[in-house]
Amino acid sequence: MDRDLLGYVVARRLRALLGEERFARLGRIVPQFRLEPAQALDPFTVVDAAVLQLTRQGLAIPGASLLVIGCGPTNGAGYALAAHGAARAVCHDSRPGFDVGADAKHLAAMTTMHPKVKYAVSVARAARLADIPDAFFDAVIAEPAGPGEPREMVAILRRVLRPGGVVVTCVDFREPLSRYPYHRLLLSGRAGKRRPAPGERGPWRCDDHISALTAAGFDVTVPFYESDPEAFAQVAGRLHPDYRDRDHGLLAVTRATLVACLRRPGEALPPLDSSAGGDNPPRPPLTDAQ
Repeated sequence: MDRDLLGYVVARRLRALLGEERFARLGRIVPQFRLEPAQALDPFTVVDAAVLQLTRQGLAIPGASLLVIGCGPTNGAGYALAAHGAARAVCHDSRPGFDVGADAKHLAAMTTMHPKVKYAVSVARAARLADIPDAFFDAVIAEPAGPGEPREMVAILRRVLRPGGVVVTCVDFREPLSRYPYHRLLLSGRAGKRRPAPGERGPWRCDDHISALTAAGFDVTVPFYESDPEAFAQVAGRLHPDYRDRDHGLLAVTRATLVACLRRPGEALPPLDSSAGGDNPPRPPLTDAQ
Protein backbone atom coordinates (compact mmCIF):
# COMPACT_ATOMS: atom_id res chain seq x y z
CA MET A 1 0.00 0.00 0.00
CA ASP A 2 1.30 3.48 -0.88
CA ARG A 3 2.54 5.53 2.05
CA ASP A 4 0.06 8.36 1.53
CA LEU A 5 -2.83 5.92 1.06
CA LEU A 6 -1.82 4.19 4.29
CA GLY A 7 -1.87 7.59 6.03
CA TYR A 8 -5.33 8.25 4.64
CA VAL A 9 -6.68 4.89 5.84
CA VAL A 10 -5.17 5.44 9.30
CA ALA A 11 -6.71 8.93 9.47
CA ARG A 12 -10.14 7.53 8.56
CA ARG A 13 -9.91 4.92 11.29
CA LEU A 14 -8.78 7.49 13.86
CA ARG A 15 -11.74 9.72 13.00
CA ALA A 16 -14.08 6.80 13.58
CA LEU A 17 -12.44 5.90 16.90
CA LEU A 18 -11.90 9.37 18.35
CA GLY A 19 -14.97 11.16 17.05
CA GLU A 20 -15.01 14.44 15.16
CA GLU A 21 -14.22 16.78 18.05
CA ARG A 22 -11.21 14.91 19.46
CA PHE A 23 -9.88 14.18 15.99
CA ALA A 24 -10.04 17.92 15.18
CA ARG A 25 -7.92 18.63 18.26
CA LEU A 26 -5.37 16.07 17.08
CA GLY A 27 -5.27 17.77 13.70
CA ARG A 28 -4.04 21.00 15.28
CA ILE A 29 -0.87 19.16 16.25
CA VAL A 30 -0.41 16.65 13.41
CA PRO A 31 -0.90 18.40 10.02
CA GLN A 32 -1.85 15.28 8.06
CA PHE A 33 -4.87 14.80 10.31
CA ARG A 34 -6.33 18.27 9.79
CA LEU A 35 -9.94 18.46 8.68
CA GLU A 36 -11.32 20.53 5.86
CA PRO A 37 -12.93 23.55 7.57
CA ALA A 38 -16.71 23.26 7.60
CA GLN A 39 -18.36 25.81 5.35
CA ALA A 40 -20.88 27.74 7.41
CA LEU A 41 -23.44 29.04 4.95
CA ASP A 42 -26.00 31.64 5.82
CA PRO A 43 -29.44 30.27 4.84
CA PHE A 44 -30.41 33.57 3.23
CA THR A 45 -27.31 33.46 1.00
CA VAL A 46 -28.06 29.86 0.05
CA VAL A 47 -31.64 30.73 -0.85
CA ASP A 48 -30.66 33.79 -2.89
CA ALA A 49 -28.28 31.66 -4.97
CA ALA A 50 -30.93 28.96 -5.47
CA VAL A 51 -33.62 31.50 -6.38
CA LEU A 52 -31.30 32.88 -9.07
CA GLN A 53 -31.03 29.42 -10.64
CA LEU A 54 -34.77 28.79 -10.35
CA THR A 55 -35.66 32.06 -12.05
CA ARG A 56 -33.20 31.25 -14.83
CA GLN A 57 -35.28 28.11 -15.41
CA GLY A 58 -38.41 30.25 -15.74
CA LEU A 59 -39.87 29.43 -12.32
CA ALA A 60 -41.65 32.37 -10.68
CA ILE A 61 -41.02 32.23 -6.93
CA PRO A 62 -44.05 34.38 -5.93
CA GLY A 63 -46.94 31.99 -5.35
CA ALA A 64 -44.79 28.86 -5.71
CA SER A 65 -44.55 25.92 -3.34
CA LEU A 66 -40.99 24.90 -2.43
CA LEU A 67 -39.25 22.24 -0.34
CA VAL A 68 -35.85 22.73 1.29
CA ILE A 69 -33.94 19.51 2.06
CA GLY A 70 -30.89 19.83 4.29
CA CYS A 71 -32.03 23.15 5.77
CA GLY A 72 -30.01 22.70 8.98
CA PRO A 73 -31.23 23.28 12.54
CA THR A 74 -33.47 26.25 11.69
CA ASN A 75 -36.17 27.25 9.21
CA GLY A 76 -34.12 30.24 8.04
CA ALA A 77 -34.20 29.12 4.41
CA GLY A 78 -37.99 28.87 4.57
CA TYR A 79 -38.29 32.40 5.96
CA ALA A 80 -36.07 33.68 3.15
CA LEU A 81 -38.22 31.93 0.52
CA ALA A 82 -41.38 33.39 2.07
CA ALA A 83 -39.78 36.83 1.83
CA HIS A 84 -39.23 36.15 -1.90
CA GLY A 85 -42.97 35.58 -2.21
CA ALA A 86 -43.25 31.78 -1.97
CA ALA A 87 -46.76 30.68 -1.04
CA ARG A 88 -45.41 27.65 0.82
CA ALA A 89 -41.89 26.82 2.03
CA VAL A 90 -41.42 23.47 3.79
CA CYS A 91 -38.10 22.74 5.52
CA HIS A 92 -36.67 19.29 6.24
CA ASP A 93 -33.39 18.02 7.67
CA SER A 94 -32.69 14.39 8.47
CA ARG A 95 -30.05 15.31 11.04
CA PRO A 96 -31.39 15.57 14.59
CA GLY A 97 -31.71 18.84 16.45
CA PHE A 98 -33.64 22.08 16.04
CA ASP A 99 -32.07 25.30 17.35
CA VAL A 100 -34.98 27.30 18.72
CA GLY A 101 -32.83 30.30 19.59
CA ALA A 102 -31.15 30.55 16.18
CA ASP A 103 -34.49 30.01 14.45
CA ALA A 104 -36.01 32.89 16.42
CA LYS A 105 -33.12 35.16 15.37
CA HIS A 106 -33.62 34.27 11.70
CA LEU A 107 -37.34 34.92 11.96
CA ALA A 108 -36.79 38.25 13.75
CA ALA A 109 -34.32 39.37 11.07
CA MET A 110 -36.69 38.54 8.20
CA THR A 111 -39.65 40.09 10.02
CA THR A 112 -37.70 43.32 10.38
CA MET A 113 -36.77 43.40 6.69
CA HIS A 114 -40.12 42.12 5.36
CA PRO A 115 -42.76 42.86 8.00
CA LYS A 116 -45.77 42.18 5.75
CA VAL A 117 -44.93 38.53 5.09
CA LYS A 118 -47.07 36.00 6.99
CA TYR A 119 -44.31 33.58 7.97
CA ALA A 120 -46.51 31.49 10.23
CA VAL A 121 -48.76 30.71 7.26
CA SER A 122 -46.06 30.22 4.61
CA VAL A 123 -43.32 28.31 6.46
CA ALA A 124 -43.51 24.82 7.97
CA ARG A 125 -41.10 22.06 8.98
CA ALA A 126 -41.54 18.45 7.88
CA ALA A 127 -40.18 15.74 10.14
CA ARG A 128 -40.54 13.02 7.48
CA LEU A 129 -40.43 13.34 3.71
CA ALA A 130 -42.58 10.21 3.47
CA ASP A 131 -45.52 12.23 4.84
CA ILE A 132 -45.45 14.71 1.94
CA PRO A 133 -48.04 14.02 -0.78
CA ASP A 134 -47.00 13.21 -4.33
CA ALA A 135 -46.48 16.06 -6.84
CA PHE A 136 -46.77 18.64 -4.09
CA PHE A 137 -43.97 21.12 -4.90
CA ASP A 138 -42.98 23.35 -7.79
CA ALA A 139 -39.29 23.26 -6.83
CA VAL A 140 -36.84 21.71 -4.38
CA ILE A 141 -33.64 23.15 -2.96
CA ALA A 142 -31.55 20.21 -1.76
CA GLU A 143 -28.19 19.77 -0.09
CA PRO A 144 -27.54 16.03 0.10
CA ALA A 145 -25.78 15.05 3.34
CA GLY A 146 -24.35 11.75 4.49
CA PRO A 147 -23.37 8.66 2.51
CA GLY A 148 -26.80 7.87 1.05
CA GLU A 149 -27.00 6.72 -2.55
CA PRO A 150 -28.09 9.51 -4.96
CA ARG A 151 -30.83 7.34 -6.45
CA GLU A 152 -32.58 7.23 -3.08
CA MET A 153 -32.77 11.02 -2.87
CA VAL A 154 -33.70 11.36 -6.55
CA ALA A 155 -36.63 8.98 -6.07
CA ILE A 156 -37.93 11.30 -3.35
CA LEU A 157 -37.43 14.37 -5.52
CA ARG A 158 -39.30 12.83 -8.43
CA ARG A 159 -42.20 11.82 -6.19
CA VAL A 160 -42.76 15.17 -4.47
CA LEU A 161 -42.20 17.36 -7.56
CA ARG A 162 -44.84 18.30 -10.07
CA PRO A 163 -44.05 17.63 -13.76
CA GLY A 164 -41.89 20.51 -14.97
CA GLY A 165 -40.64 21.12 -11.44
CA VAL A 166 -37.05 22.16 -10.81
CA VAL A 167 -34.39 20.94 -8.38
CA VAL A 168 -31.38 23.01 -7.35
CA THR A 169 -28.91 20.87 -5.47
CA CYS A 170 -25.50 21.91 -4.15
CA VAL A 171 -23.25 18.90 -3.59
CA ASP A 172 -19.89 18.88 -1.79
CA PHE A 173 -17.63 16.02 -2.88
CA ARG A 174 -14.56 17.11 -0.89
CA GLU A 175 -12.81 14.65 1.38
CA PRO A 176 -13.03 16.06 4.94
CA LEU A 177 -9.33 15.27 5.50
CA SER A 178 -7.48 18.32 4.16
CA ARG A 179 -4.31 16.51 3.09
CA TYR A 180 -6.19 13.85 1.12
CA PRO A 181 -8.68 15.64 -1.16
CA TYR A 182 -9.06 12.72 -3.61
CA HIS A 183 -7.65 9.69 -1.80
CA ARG A 184 -11.18 8.28 -1.40
CA LEU A 185 -10.87 7.38 -5.10
CA LEU A 186 -8.01 4.97 -4.33
CA LEU A 187 -10.40 2.74 -2.39
CA SER A 188 -13.28 0.71 -3.77
CA GLY A 189 -16.74 2.16 -3.91
CA ARG A 190 -17.99 -0.84 -1.92
CA ALA A 191 -15.71 0.04 1.01
CA GLY A 192 -17.23 3.51 1.29
CA LYS A 193 -20.75 2.15 1.26
CA ARG A 194 -20.00 -0.45 3.91
CA ARG A 195 -17.97 1.64 6.37
CA PRO A 196 -18.51 5.37 5.79
CA ALA A 197 -16.32 7.53 8.01
CA PRO A 198 -17.91 10.26 10.17
CA GLY A 199 -18.84 13.23 8.02
CA GLU A 200 -18.13 11.36 4.79
CA ARG A 201 -20.54 11.70 1.90
CA GLY A 202 -19.87 8.24 0.54
CA PRO A 203 -18.22 7.16 -2.72
CA TRP A 204 -20.64 9.08 -4.93
CA ARG A 205 -19.19 11.62 -7.36
CA CYS A 206 -20.64 14.28 -9.65
CA ASP A 207 -21.37 11.83 -12.48
CA ASP A 208 -23.26 9.56 -10.06
CA HIS A 209 -25.62 12.40 -9.17
CA ILE A 210 -26.06 13.44 -12.81
CA SER A 211 -26.71 9.85 -13.86
CA ALA A 212 -29.29 9.29 -11.10
CA LEU A 213 -31.17 12.48 -11.99
CA THR A 214 -31.16 11.76 -15.73
CA ALA A 215 -32.29 8.16 -15.28
CA ALA A 216 -35.25 9.43 -13.24
CA GLY A 217 -36.41 11.76 -16.01
CA PHE A 218 -34.64 15.03 -15.20
CA ASP A 219 -32.79 17.29 -17.62
CA VAL A 220 -29.57 18.36 -15.87
CA THR A 221 -27.26 21.34 -16.22
CA VAL A 222 -24.19 22.29 -14.15
CA PRO A 223 -24.04 26.10 -13.85
CA PHE A 224 -21.27 26.05 -11.21
CA TYR A 225 -18.45 23.73 -10.22
CA GLU A 226 -15.01 23.72 -8.60
CA SER A 227 -12.11 21.28 -8.87
CA ASP A 228 -8.46 20.96 -7.90
CA PRO A 229 -6.58 19.63 -10.97
CA GLU A 230 -3.15 19.67 -9.29
CA ALA A 231 -4.31 17.59 -6.31
CA PHE A 232 -6.20 15.21 -8.59
CA ALA A 233 -3.10 14.69 -10.75
CA GLN A 234 -1.35 13.22 -7.69
CA VAL A 235 -3.78 10.28 -7.59
CA ALA A 236 -4.95 10.07 -11.23
CA GLY A 237 -2.53 7.24 -12.09
CA ARG A 238 -3.48 5.17 -9.04
CA LEU A 239 -7.28 5.22 -9.08
CA HIS A 240 -9.12 2.12 -7.91
CA PRO A 241 -10.58 0.10 -10.82
CA ASP A 242 -14.05 1.23 -9.71
CA TYR A 243 -13.09 4.77 -10.82
CA ARG A 244 -10.26 4.26 -13.32
CA ASP A 245 -12.36 4.28 -16.50
CA ARG A 246 -14.66 7.12 -15.47
CA ASP A 247 -14.39 10.69 -16.71
CA HIS A 248 -11.53 12.31 -14.82
CA GLY A 249 -12.96 15.79 -15.25
CA LEU A 250 -16.09 14.78 -13.37
CA LEU A 251 -14.19 12.77 -10.76
CA ALA A 252 -12.09 15.85 -9.99
CA VAL A 253 -15.12 18.04 -9.20
CA THR A 254 -15.03 19.05 -5.53
CA ARG A 255 -18.23 21.12 -5.37
CA ALA A 256 -21.03 21.61 -7.86
CA THR A 257 -24.46 23.12 -8.29
CA LEU A 258 -26.79 20.90 -10.31
CA VAL A 259 -30.02 22.25 -11.77
CA ALA A 260 -32.49 19.56 -12.83
CA CYS A 261 -35.90 19.97 -14.44
CA LEU A 262 -38.38 17.08 -14.23
CA ARG A 263 -39.56 16.33 -17.75
CA ARG A 264 -43.28 16.30 -18.33
CA PRO A 265 -44.84 13.03 -19.58
CA GLY A 266 -44.02 12.49 -23.23
CA GLU A 267 -40.96 14.71 -23.36
CA ALA A 268 -37.94 13.13 -25.02
CA LEU A 269 -34.80 12.06 -23.22
CA PRO A 270 -31.71 14.18 -23.89
CA PRO A 271 -28.91 12.52 -25.89
CA LEU A 272 -26.38 10.61 -23.77
CA ASP A 273 -22.62 10.90 -24.04
CA SER A 274 -21.28 7.37 -23.57
CA SER A 275 -17.76 8.67 -22.88
CA ALA A 276 -18.77 10.02 -19.47
CA GLY A 277 -18.19 6.71 -17.64
CA GLY A 278 -20.14 5.19 -14.77
CA ASP A 279 -23.59 3.75 -15.52
CA ASN A 280 -23.86 5.67 -18.79
CA PRO A 281 -24.22 9.09 -17.16
CA PRO A 282 -24.54 12.08 -19.48
CA ARG A 283 -21.93 14.78 -19.25
CA PRO A 284 -23.54 18.23 -19.45
CA PRO A 285 -21.13 21.02 -20.27
CA LEU A 286 -19.23 22.12 -17.20
CA THR A 287 -19.07 25.89 -17.27
CA ASP A 288 -16.35 27.90 -15.57
CA ALA A 289 -16.93 28.52 -11.86
CA GLN A 290 -18.70 31.79 -11.32
